[in-house]
Amino acid sequence: MSPQGFGYIEPVARPEAVTYYRWEGKLHSPPNNPSASENDGIRASNVSRSLVDLARNFAYNYHTHQKAEAAAAGEPSYRLVFDAVGPPSAGATEEAGGSHDVKVRPLTAEEQRRFLEAFREANRQTLPGE
Repeated sequence: MSPQGFGYIEPVARPEAVTYYRWEGKLHSPPNNPSASENDGIRASNVSRSLVDLARNFAYNYHTHQKAEAAAAGEPSYRLVFDAVGPPSAGATEEAGGSHDVKVRPLTAEEQRRFLEAFREANRQTLPGE
């Protein structure tokens, strides 16, 4: 259904602004996964319209793909970095006009704060004793 109504095929005069958030990285292979090399890791990402849902998803992946050696040494398996700007999400195109106009931008300082707050809360829920 388009903003003009069902079945309308003319381009939208001003595309509706919709924000999607994305994380991506290289996760370590889980210890008992014979299909992936420990050194290769697993390329992973997720996209969501909710910054909180994205932080929860990242926390889940963070806990389920720990590097065994680092966990045994009490060290973190990952380093979280907010990129200045990354490429558009998979399948998206840089297209002006029509029904959408994809623009990639870094998170604002407030969005970074909200993401980290949601990530910490998700970690507290995952590890209730800590």
